Amino acid sequence: MGAILQRETGLPQEGLLRRWNDVLRDPLLREAPYRIELNRWGTIEMTPVKPFHSRVSQRLAVLLENALGGEAFTELAIVLPAGLRVPDVAWCSPAFLAQYAEEFKPGSLALSRPPELCIEVMSDSNTYGEMKEKTDAYIAAGATEAWIVLPDLQIRCFDADGECSQTAFQVDLSTWSVT
Repeated sequence: MGAILQRETGLPQEGLLRRWNDVLRDPLLREAPYRIELNRWGTIEMTPVKPFHSRVSQRLAVLLENALGGEAFTELAIVLPAGLRVPDVAWCSPAFLAQYAEEFKPGSLALSRPPELCIEVMSDSNTYGEMKEKTDAYIAAGATEAWIVLPDLQIRCFDADGECSQTAFQVDLSTWSVT
C-alpha cells in the first residue's frame, strides 16, 4: 500500500535528491542547453534556455541585491514536495543565508526549502499555468513571495493569500528594465 501511495503523492525529499544527484552526474545532461528540473515523481523536465530569458533573470537578480542586500541567485535548485524546482531568480536575506549556510557549501545538491522570494520568468515555451503551479509550490513550501514575469515584462506577485497588488519587499519595480 505504501508504494502505491508514494506513486500518487510523489517521491519523498530524499528520493528527489537521489534522483537529482543522478541527473547532476550524467555527462550528457551536464552539457544539455536546457534548464533541468524534476517533477514530484522524479521525472526530468527540460526547458530551453534563451538569451532574453537569461538577461531578464540577471537584471532582476541585480535589482534585488541592490535594493534589498542579501544575495540573489539565478537557477538555484530547491527540493519541494512538488519536485526539485529551479526558479529563474531566488533572493535570500542574510538571515536565510546564515540559517541555511550548510546547504550553500560544496557538495550540497539543493536547498531544502525555498528562500524568501522565488521568481519565474515566462518564455514562449512556458504556459501561465505551469508558472503559477511553480509559484504556488514555492509559497506552499515557505517562500514569502513568488513572482511571475510575463512576456511583456509585467510582474505578478503572489503570497500565501494569493495575488498581491504589489510586492511586500522594498523594491521599486516601476523602474527596472532589460535594455
